[in-house]
Amino acid sequence: AISQPRQSRLTINPSFHSLTLAFGKETAQTFAKAGFSVMGHQSCGAVKAACSGGKAASPNLEAVIAPIATSCTKVDKNKPDTFDLAARDHVHSVAHELLTKSVILKKAADEGKLTIIEAYYSLDTGEVTKLR
Repeated sequence: AISQPRQSRLTINPSFHSLTLAFGKETAQTFAKAGFSVMGHQSCGAVKAACSGGKAASPNLEAVIAPIATSCTKVDKNKPDTFDLAARDHVHSVAHELLTKSVILKKAADEGKLTIIEAYYSLDTGEVTKLR
């Protein structure tokens, strides 16, 4: 038998959230006991590509950037921090999606057994900021 670590961590990069996030029941229950962090980062190429509105070079890249486009519509594209604001919004969207797509994770969160930490990593400073 494989022993489970006492504390498990899974960090989900929001740029790749559209890839299949399929947990078996036991895996989801294991992570539901621990927690998740969903972290975006400064100067994310996927966010820049999504906000530019251009066509992706391949179907695989399109699958990565298409879900981010919604976050791009929520920010003012004329402001200098457009991409960072869209990245932060997308982090929240991914965290929300985890709970809406998994009954096990939603139940654990509702019972206070699961914490999802939303965070943002600054490449300039190396600082990680907790968003929610």
